[in-house]
Amino acid sequence: MSAIGNTGVKFAEVVRATLGESSTSASVLCRSDKINWQARNKPTIYPKNFDLTDAERIGHPKQTNNGIYFGIRMGTVYGRLADIHNATFEYLRPQGGAEEPWRIGDFRGYNQAARITPIASELSTEIQCQAEQAFACRIVHNTNNNGGINLDEILTFMRQSGMDTFSLANANPCLMLTRKGGTTHAVRALKCWDTRDVTPLYHNGAWHERYYIGMERGTLGDAAQLLPTTNGSWPLTVSVFLAGVLAGDHFDLHNWCLTNDGNPAWVLPQAIGLYDACGKSATYTVFDDSPSGGNESIWRVYVASLTQISTGIRFVINSNRNTSSTTYRLFVDVAGCGSNSKTFTMPQYSSTNLDFTWNELRMGPPAPAAGSTYNIRMQIHSMSGTSATTLWWEGQKTITIQ
Repeated sequence: MSAIGNTGVKFAEVVRATLGESSTSASVLCRSDKINWQARNKPTIYPKNFDLTDAERIGHPKQTNNGIYFGIRMGTVYGRLADIHNATFEYLRPQGGAEEPWRIGDFRGYNQAARITPIASELSTEIQCQAEQAFACRIVHNTNNNGGINLDEILTFMRQSGMDTFSLANANPCLMLTRKGGTTHAVRALKCWDTRDVTPLYHNGAWHERYYIGMERGTLGDAAQLLPTTNGSWPLTVSVFLAGVLAGDHFDLHNWCLTNDGNPAWVLPQAIGLYDACGKSATYTVFDDSPSGGNESIWRVYVASLTQISTGIRFVINSNRNTSSTTYRLFVDVAGCGSNSKTFTMPQYSSTNLDFTWNELRMGPPAPAAGSTYNIRMQIHSMSGTSATTLWWEGQKTITIQ
């Protein structure tokens, strides 16, 4: 149902129908678990019996001084980076009485479809080391958020209250990694998909959405100690947050750095504490040209590059820690054309080329026309006899025929 209007002969009945409740009682409706917490206009704790002003909807000083805005507990949002994983965005419903009265009028302007802005979505469920876009997500700034909470309004309120903060337009999306249960955190600014560089949410006259981070060998720096040294072990906690300042006395978020300091940041809802979400097998492998110790018996291989050759396409497959000659199968799927696969043997600590002709890719002959663009998905599986077993690597690349 669309937003609830400001007038109505049977206003409580409209609220009941919107929420899908069976009662018209204020005590039931104002505490309903069906209330959309992302809506700006909804039941809010405030010691006043009748209509709240826009300023009062943000919250009573007893609330805002404790990090609660629009009824949402954000106490750990503007705080230490080390606390980001613990942010909850808990909706605190009024419980009745003089300090927390129930007001059916709080539902005026309420929208069940409202969404907070900005909001993070499409977070990666894996981090693929050695990939240019090892982790990716979208940070959507809704130009029309259907009456949802706008975090910029909270930032504005905080600036007016004398707190040192920033605006969404100048906010930089960042990533924090922590070993599950650990106390050491690695942080770095995400790169904008469009600019391929670190940029704020609003840049060159547009709100950007897609962001990513790379974790190629040689770029991890201090963060390397957070990644596991054995295949598929040590799930990491991943949080996306917004930072107004990228460099300071103890950190520079243009590069990976460790932090347990009190550097302030804003966490994005729905991007918080993704325990185990990135802990899939063969997700966090640290590649090293000089393997040693007892944990290198099984390591992941990956497609290092994909290039066009005269007869078709060449896949350069790399392995830095393949301690023995191993058989794999590369599965290739060309969108709109077809799929194929080839078995190959991967040498120790080396790379190998695997070519697919245009015909094998069902793109010819003859070769597709220059300028044609194809999306190519790739998977590498280890082999047990004639059967493909463990998925070691998965990726996608767009290639334009030259």
